[in-house]
Amino acid sequence: MNEITTVGARVKYAFEDALHPGERPTSGYKTLPNVTQAPEVRLALNTIDVSNTQDKVTRYVPGRQDPGGEKEFTINHTDEGINEWNTLVALAETNKASKLRLWFEYRYPNADLSFFFCATPQQLGNSGFGGNEASTLPGSVVFEEYGGWEDHSTEISAASTTASVVKLSTSTVTINNAVGAVKVTSTNKKVATGAYSSGTLTITGVAVGSAVLTLEDANGDSCAVIVTCTAS
Repeated sequence: MNEITTVGARVKYAFEDALHPGERPTSGYKTLPNVTQAPEVRLALNTIDVSNTQDKVTRYVPGRQDPGGEKEFTINHTDEGINEWNTLVALAETNKASKLRLWFEYRYPNADLSFFFCATPQQLGNSGFGGNEASTLPGSVVFEEYGGWEDHSTEISAASTTASVVKLSTSTVTINNAVGAVKVTSTNKKVATGAYSSGTLTITGVAVGSAVLTLEDANGDSCAVIVTCTAS
């Protein structure tokens, strides 16, 4: 049984593409940083009274499901968080003229599906504060469309999560769906280092041993390759 947790869960966002307005994007989602709480999307059911004068008990039929108009994210109070949210609000306003809407993705790393909804972000507020506590900020959005549970959006991934390289030689791994500049870090540079270019991770063996190379792209998405360096 695959029990789902929120450990490592992320909120991501993407605007509709100019070539496909009105359609939920399936790629290009960027991680919203510093989120401490994402709003619940509960579909409350409205019911319609269809009783007549002969009924002794009120009868109903299902009406619309109501997700609620306002949703509120909570983010840590950081300069990065403020700048990212303000940028999001500005982009939403700019794209409004082209009718390109904003979609959010709740991505759980141990789940096969993500949850999607469309909403318009509003100006960032202030939660106020007390003594000896973390400062957080409320970011409200106006709910527009229910997307529901669908396949994850595409993001950076390695064609192989393991690789072998000979000491003082190189090996390559194909990297898919990377966006923008990609940063590569090694858990042990004395064993192996890596460099990314045009969809390819080039691994250089330094000494016999193992290391993990992590790649992070401009959207804040990451993947890892476990490297084993051999003598020959």
